[in-house]
Amino acid sequence: MRILAFADAHLPTSSGGVGDILREITGPTPPDIVLFCGDLTRGSGPVIEYEALKETLALMMEMERREIPSVWVEGNHRPKGDEAIPPLGALQALRLRYSHLVVEEPAVIPLQTPKGESLLVLAIPYHPNRPQHELLDEGRSLLRAQLKPKQKRPVVVGIGHLTIDGARCGKGLVIPMPYEEKVKVEEVENVGCDIFFLGHIHFPQKWGNVAYCGALENLRWGDCGAGYWVVEKTPQGWRWKRRHSSKATLYREIQIDHKEQVEQALRWLHSLSPERAQRTNLRISFPLEWGGEEEIEELIQTAQKTLGGVIVASNNSAPPPTGQGGDTKEATPPKTLGLWGGNPEDLLQAHLPNYAPNASPEELEALIKLFREVVYSSPNSRRRKKEERENGEKGGNNE
Repeated sequence: MRILAFADAHLPTSSGGVGDILREITGPTPPDIVLFCGDLTRGSGPVIEYEALKETLALMMEMERREIPSVWVEGNHRPKGDEAIPPLGALQALRLRYSHLVVEEPAVIPLQTPKGESLLVLAIPYHPNRPQHELLDEGRSLLRAQLKPKQKRPVVVGIGHLTIDGARCGKGLVIPMPYEEKVKVEEVENVGCDIFFLGHIHFPQKWGNVAYCGALENLRWGDCGAGYWVVEKTPQGWRWKRRHSSKATLYREIQIDHKEQVEQALRWLHSLSPERAQRTNLRISFPLEWGGEEEIEELIQTAQKTLGGVIVASNNSAPPPTGQGGDTKEATPPKTLGLWGGNPEDLLQAHLPNYAPNASPEELEALIKLFREVVYSSPNSRRRKKEERENGEKGGNNE
């Protein structure tokens, strides 16, 4: 049994790292199961969430096509606000066959690998209003209820987004986190899993068969050692292999508001050395109402040819018009994710019939509509309230 476990992607920051996961899945020795231990996005607003959902959807669709089971737990980075929906909560609307998403409460998920091996996955998401030791206790009870005394015990794997007391950050310092309750590593070991993967702390470290996956890429919290685990079960026990993320580990954001900034960005791109360019992951954002499509398209194409990874976003709830949506097939494919420019609805319409063969066209259309409403609910609500406020102010001035 071959397990790939990763965590703390904080998309779209680490799109290069997601490209690494995609290459593992499509490579000559793909994993039998993929586990994600929380913090899919940066939780920084509708544009970030939209881009992250597109990348995750591309990854999930590839695993669905290859019938590779996966389990994902929600982390602490999620959009704020009463109407905000956690990233995995939005993706739950898809009800994919092989991708299991655990958002609020612990769950035990029985799985079967493509090789026919059976296992149980205990998934413990981050919960903002419940103590972590309480979540572990609930997970232990759920697991005991699943394990039958007279039946052969399957492999039991645990994943969670937890804070271990005494865990270290990249600089070797113990993580203080005074605002969070911590659990002892012994509490995790006593849950009853054969092996347990963790997210939340960005520095990879392990205690026996309990391990933090570490961040998918080196981000901005002093972490290092970015990558993921590939672990194989052998007759002698678990064999751990640490895989480091690709060279696209330098992250930069560029906000474009006028043509002069496009020119500045192009000069910066041409000034990079080849080695540094391949290590750079760039996010370009711009307002849709600006109208500089040709200049933006030139910048996007130059960045794609030069850099290790490129993410494009608009400062609007709708997808950018250039190199995206209907133009995806004509756009130059990026070096990280081949579906970076795809509209989620286009991806769903193309792939969902393969994953829901018994669904009618009306049911598929309803599912696509539901996903669209979930993805856009928060930004649409904010835009509507802003318009109502502006209209109210105009009305007041006219009186």
